[in-house]
Amino acid sequence: MIAILETISTNMIPKLEDDIPKLQKLLLDEERVLEDIVENSKVETEGYRSELVKVRSALEPWEQQLIDHKGKLEVACTESKLLSEKHEASRAAFEDAHRQMDNILGRIEKTTANIAKLQNDIEKHKFEASEARKVEQECTQEQEALIPIEQAARQKVAELKSVVDSEKSQGSVMKAILQAKESNKIQGIYDRMGDLEAIDAKYDVAISTACPGLDYIVVETTTLAQACVELLRRENLGVATFMILEKQVDLLPKLKEKVRTPEGVSRLFDLVRVQDERMKLTFFAALGNTVVANDLDQATRIAYGGSTDFRRVVTLDGALFEKSGTMSGGGSKPRGGKTGTSIRATSVSTEAVVDAEKELSTIVDKLNDIRQRIVDAVRSYQASERAIAQLEMELAKKAASRPRKDELDRLDELKKTISTEEKEIERLIQGSKKLRDKVHWEFILFIHASFNPDILDTWITDDVRRTLI
Repeated sequence: MIAILETISTNMIPKLEDDIPKLQKLLLDEERVLEDIVENSKVETEGYRSELVKVRSALEPWEQQLIDHKGKLEVACTESKLLSEKHEASRAAFEDAHRQMDNILGRIEKTTANIAKLQNDIEKHKFEASEARKVEQECTQEQEALIPIEQAARQKVAELKSVVDSEKSQGSVMKAILQAKESNKIQGIYDRMGDLEAIDAKYDVAISTACPGLDYIVVETTTLAQACVELLRRENLGVATFMILEKQVDLLPKLKEKVRTPEGVSRLFDLVRVQDERMKLTFFAALGNTVVANDLDQATRIAYGGSTDFRRVVTLDGALFEKSGTMSGGGSKPRGGKTGTSIRATSVSTEAVVDAEKELSTIVDKLNDIRQRIVDAVRSYQASERAIAQLEMELAKKAASRPRKDELDRLDELKKTISTEEKEIERLIQGSKKLRDKVHWEFILFIHASFNPDILDTWITDDVRRTLI
């Protein structure tokens, strides 16, 4: 509407200004006509003069109104133009603030979404790493529980094979004596000492070194020992050494004594396990107060210490200190295997060895499976941890790209600007409406003041006419 009014005012004002000279010229022409008429006819001149006065009187208020309304119309059009320019500036500022705010909000939204995704990925990998570590810990616990079982099974197989090998390689002396026992030709024969006891594998080397009597044959009485010797002589099989139980009875009181060993070490005798308690006496006779030291330094301190009861000391790796002060042992292959971790049977079947080997194989397979699961779990959590490290680096980069404080401050400023411009635009719209109404009214008054049907069509354009309609 404002644009149309501006167009009308732009078209009309020059035309109206052009009409003033025409009207003035018309007046002059009329005056000349009047003068001619006056010259020609005094009477007629007087009539025209009177008419001219009337015309002038009638024209004067219209000319004044034309001047007044033309001025008001120009002022209104100027105000309308300024208001339009201000409205356009406010609208442009409003749109620019909106555009800047949308850009900042878009970056914030995108960065926030990226950070949220990275955080979710990190949590996912942390969970996977945690689960893999749990699997590793569980498998490690299973492995730790299974290793002693595997070791025991392996020891069992070794011992069974040792028994089988021992029986196969057993000399004619032992075979003849055991056959005499089994056939009851000689009663009171027990077995080889090393086959009548068991000890923890940790002490195998120590007892094999410190107890040469492990190869003795245990018999009840001297008479039985003589019978065995006679059997060997008669069969021409060789010689054997016998541990005679009745000869060791005098050691019972000493066996039952409670002792306190130096540095709290163990006596070998106390570590031996037997099925028949009577066999304890034979091992006390063979070992006495021989103690086991953890290493050579400890063995040296005890052997050459103040207590004479514990001068015989053996280390776990087979170094032996005798009561006389001499020392033996060492070498790259310590002696061991003369006893077992469990008390041996007198004979072992092939089936028992096969079953033990199958059991060991099953345990080994299970242990290998657990170890593979541990390897897989370790690879899994290591991969997850590498992924976490990579994602955390990326997260740090994304976090660094978040809007700076000055951008956030700018966002607050833009929000205030938008709010201010919205209010200003609304105010300008209301002011523009009032001004349009004023311009329209002034235009109507202007048209009314300058109305001349003959010339109106010459300066009212088709656009103006359509607007007025």
